[in-house]
Amino acid sequence: MNEPLDVTADYRQTPLGTWQVDVVVNRAQFETVSGGSLEEAYGQVLDAFDRASRRHGGAMCVSVHTLDGDAAAFAALAEERGLRVPEDRGVGATFYEET
Repeated sequence: MNEPLDVTADYRQTPLGTWQVDVVVNRAQFETVSGGSLEEAYGQVLDAFDRASRRHGGAMCVSVHTLDGDAAAFAALAEERGLRVPEDRGVGATFYEET
């Protein structure tokens, strides 16, 4: 079994209101994706995770999502916007620390 991939997705909103996300896999830049909305960019990030997994022999992605480098800020935004991993992806995620 392949070791899990350490993946970070760092979101930033451009001055025009679109979203760009740097996807980093095992501390190396993997790709940058974008979307006209946060939800669209988030979908592109999930697709990038799929590509990274396939490139690494089906390894699982263990991810952290950040907003301008801040995981707590992204967690708050994700909760506010209702972002969830679609059930058909076969994975689950939480953007906040459960207590």
